[in-house]
Amino acid sequence: MMLVILLQVLPVSSAQAATSKYTGGLLDGVTLNVGPSSNNPTSTVTEFTDNNGNTYKNIGTNVAWYTFSAPKDISAVIAKWHSTYTIKMEFYDANNTLIGSYTPTTNDGVESLPNTIQNVSSVVLRPVTAGSAILAYEWNVFTTPSFPPATPTINWFRGGDRVVDLYWTTTGAKSYTVKRSTSAGGPYAVLASNIKGISFTDTSVINGTTYYYVVTAVNEAGESAVSNEINIK
Repeated sequence: MMLVILLQVLPVSSAQAATSKYTGGLLDGVTLNVGPSSNNPTSTVTEFTDNNGNTYKNIGTNVAWYTFSAPKDISAVIAKWHSTYTIKMEFYDANNTLIGSYTPTTNDGVESLPNTIQNVSSVVLRPVTAGSAILAYEWNVFTTPSFPPATPTINWFRGGDRVVDLYWTTTGAKSYTVKRSTSAGGPYAVLASNIKGISFTDTSVINGTTYYYVVTAVNEAGESAVSNEINIK
């Protein structure tokens, strides 16, 4: 007797299919136009969209862009670029009217835009300073991000009478979560979530008790790793 086993093949979502933080977006594997302006292509580049954070291209003072076959809504972006140069992204509608722009704050991390930009027909990558160059490794834009944000760093804190103030670096997250423990290394309990800024004041402390704090960054794809731990008594 022959036993036949049938395996059901389940569809894979775009988030599951993403192999890295660079993929799962609208620019996966596309060829970008390059030129002195977004209506004057003189060459192309694929290194920015090849899902390889080690390959790069210096396109000089040109801009790079891509035009979608149909308008898209964009809520998040990622870019990895040479830190010597600063870049920004511009979003245009079908009439080639600028409808939004964003200057990344985190190099090589998924960032949520302050607001979703709707009906985007083309996206442009250009230097912040006119006449500067673009040397970039990766660039993508997302309708919904497929990877959590970069991990924040707590970079300043202070304690007072029954109060602790925390500040951390921005990673372009949708929100941040502060966690606290009375033991080094945790386990941590969520103290506050859905924080939109990069600071938090803990007013539930007891004087004389040592507290350990970490922060995580959150977007639609999930939560980052925990930040550096700080302690204060």
